[in-house]
Amino acid sequence: MQWIWDDVKKFFQDIASSISEKFGWKQTVELRDEFTEKSMQETDKLITQLLGTGEITVQQWTLEMRELIKDTYRAQYELAIGGRENMTQADYGRLGGILQEQYRYLQGFASDLSEGKLGLSQAMYRARMYIDSSTQAYERARAAGFGVDLPQYPGDGSTQCLTNCKCQWDIKFDEDTSSYICYWKLGYAEHCPDCLDAAQIYNPYVVQI
Repeated sequence: MQWIWDDVKKFFQDIASSISEKFGWKQTVELRDEFTEKSMQETDKLITQLLGTGEITVQQWTLEMRELIKDTYRAQYELAIGGRENMTQADYGRLGGILQEQYRYLQGFASDLSEGKLGLSQAMYRARMYIDSSTQAYERARAAGFGVDLPQYPGDGSTQCLTNCKCQWDIKFDEDTSSYICYWKLGYAEHCPDCLDAAQIYNPYVVQI
């Protein structure tokens, strides 16, 4: 298959296929969440090496976590924007800002680990949250690709489920009104009250251009 990015509809399409197969919005959301789950296996491994076997120090763990967070966020962002070749300076700046915020949180996490405040299971759960939160990189990139700024994003910590949010924005352009019609769609996970409210409030959220 030869996939190309449709910059109008914001999905991948196989141009070599006679049936014009599409790797659309729903498929990329599924890939977003599958990638997150697999990446969390790496955080489990790092915490085990730190608190379980003692193979690495807190300093080594922090450096490894920074790289893992950066790679995960970048992959999520690139998935939603149509690949690295579609990244602009504005995209790199936006992604960099999100990462700097995560790095600040990570320093506090590292301090708690150094002071022995967390057990293995507690630390493992907290580490997973950093990867879970990469959902927001995907969602922010998707909105940026359409040129819209939305009031909140799944995974950004603004809902009661915090980073463990499996919701997504469905964004469509309406030619009749020259506006973007944006719906907060509930994901497959159990929904917190904030996400349920968002699905009602942003049904739809309209961005006029």
